[in-house]
Amino acid sequence: MRTLLGPLLVVAGFLAYFAAAMSLALFQRVPWGFLLVMAGGLTLSLLRLVRGPSVGRATAAVASVVLCGFAGWYLFSYSMLGVREDRPRVGDPFPSFALAASDGSTFRLEDARERYLMLLFYRGDW
Repeated sequence: MRTLLGPLLVVAGFLAYFAAAMSLALFQRVPWGFLLVMAGGLTLSLLRLVRGPSVGRATAAVASVVLCGFAGWYLFSYSMLGVREDRPRVGDPFPSFALAASDGSTFRLEDARERYLMLLFYRGDW
């Protein structure tokens, strides 16, 4: 059972990141604590393999390396750490657009510059 402790720590650190992010809304730019738990599991598996090589310990070490590699790749590629799409920032001008108005004409944002506008966007179901 102690042989599986390393891979279990890697998986626990990865799942704890999602639990904290989704359930508790604790989003971090770099989740060092969770990465530390995963690295600890990897280190434990490798140390156990070095101290007494066996097929079970080698399998656990390989599993820890693969799981830790996948978790690191995922966190740095697809989570809060990954590159985000281009979003407007506070103070940026509103992007230009043209939409059909309720009277049949076309509303263009360029025509309404220099006026105060309130734009409401909602998802309707007609």
